[in-house]
Amino acid sequence: MRSPLAWLALSLTAVLGACGAGSAPDTAPANVAVAAGDASAVVSWTSEPGLEYWVFHADGATISYETRTSQPNYRAVFKAVSPQTVTGLTNGVEHAFIVAAFKGDSKAGPASPSVSTTPRPAGTSWTIGTPAGTGALNAVATNGTKFAAVGAGGALFTSSDAINWTAVTSTTTSTLNAIVFADNRWVAVGAGGAIVSSPDAVTWETRSSNVTANLNGITSLNGRLIAVGDGGTIVTSTNVSGWSVAASGTTQNLYGAGSGNGKAIAVGAAGTVLTSSDGQNWSASASGTSAALRDAVWGAGVYAVVGASGTALWSADGLAWTAASAPASPDLRAAAFGSQFAAVGALGTVLLSADGKTWTAASSGTTSQLNAVRFGVQRFSAVGEAGANLTAL
Repeated sequence: MRSPLAWLALSLTAVLGACGAGSAPDTAPANVAVAAGDASAVVSWTSEPGLEYWVFHADGATISYETRTSQPNYRAVFKAVSPQTVTGLTNGVEHAFIVAAFKGDSKAGPASPSVSTTPRPAGTSWTIGTPAGTGALNAVATNGTKFAAVGAGGALFTSSDAINWTAVTSTTTSTLNAIVFADNRWVAVGAGGAIVSSPDAVTWETRSSNVTANLNGITSLNGRLIAVGDGGTIVTSTNVSGWSVAASGTTQNLYGAGSGNGKAIAVGAAGTVLTSSDGQNWSASASGTSAALRDAVWGAGVYAVVGASGTALWSADGLAWTAASAPASPDLRAAAFGSQFAAVGALGTVLLSADGKTWTAASSGTTSQLNAVRFGVQRFSAVGEAGANLTAL
């Protein structure tokens, strides 16, 4: 009599032996193509009913099924669906792809011809989407899988691709000026101290900020939400339900906030820059400008700040600020960081920078004022006046 362990071994052998026993497809997938993304690529092909697909990929100009495992950074995507986004690639390094089909428990059939592309930072090429409503969109945020944009009259829209937007009821008619996704929730702030929050960007709840000043920006630091606004107003919360006022030390209007590298940055009128390591205690830094500053973002080892009349600043520590090199441009309203920085503003202005210190102009394809930009889902999303929305893969 065989022992239970012997029976288990025989059963496993039978199961494993059956793998790949079916008839493999006879032909390779057709019309395989690839498009570059930001540290990513999108692979597409013509899918056939009843078949499932592998995507094999590695660094290099070509890849073959027989030698795939010996190539640098070889990986495979099982049960891929066209169009398949492949992430985790290196910008500037050519990457090759093949696609093979299988049926049920069969082995892979013939592989397609190799195709290749070179991933590159998003921001160079912008696509204009159908306007999301007719009012101004003032801010956009992402949780990594979807975007949410807010604006005039409590307008709120969501999108999975930053191209097609769906209107959502926000529970307020107050103009919303800023939005963030932090600690698994969406929080938007606006005129008259308005605050609304949501776990899913679909169902929203009104919150009390305990202030009546316009709130213009919001960020998060170490689990603490930080909203900034007119008259130097700063309110914070660790649970979105209860908000407390923090002393900012200024009466200047604060227009934007960002965080990174252990600090929160608030910026505003007359070149105001405030920094905090806890969201509660703030200190002023000399910005070297009297221009209104609109937004702050961390990336590439620096804080970048943008503002009126094309003002752009950078700082390694949030304390000492230096004017960045940037082409003459209209007001800059917002900035974001993906694999590079992007700043947007009046007349459809878009500036790009690899390091936050030197900026170059890019064509947005629009003259609409762009009020906000954020990076997620391997793309930038920018929104602005009259429902303007753009994306750059």
